[in-house]
Amino acid sequence: MSPKLTALADRRRKLVQKISEQRTELSELMRQWQKPLAVADSGLKVIRVVRGHPAWLASGLAALLAWRLKGIAGTTQRGWPLAYLYSSAIFAGTKLLSTLVSPLMKKHDKAGDDSEDR
Repeated sequence: MSPKLTALADRRRKLVQKISEQRTELSELMRQWQKPLAVADSGLKVIRVVRGHPAWLASGLAALLAWRLKGIAGTTQRGWPLAYLYSSAIFAGTKLLSTLVSPLMKKHDKAGDDSEDR
């Protein structure tokens, strides 16, 4: 074999050995980062769920806050009068909603009557 081919074969052998060492080092690094990346991935999943359902977060935080402030008994004592306010708020909201929706319904009914005349 010519000296040039021998040098190339020697260089190739050294490069293959270096690649093997780098693969081993990379697999060890990946093994170390596997758990932290899994935690980060599950955190991202939680963020996506919260973005999709913000009411869950709000109700959970409100329940936690109420529980931490006075415990279950305090929550019951303070929450019972608030239940009456809640029903009043729902009634007021539905009344407001009906006043907002009724002009739209009239407009929709008028459009429906025009199509029936045709």
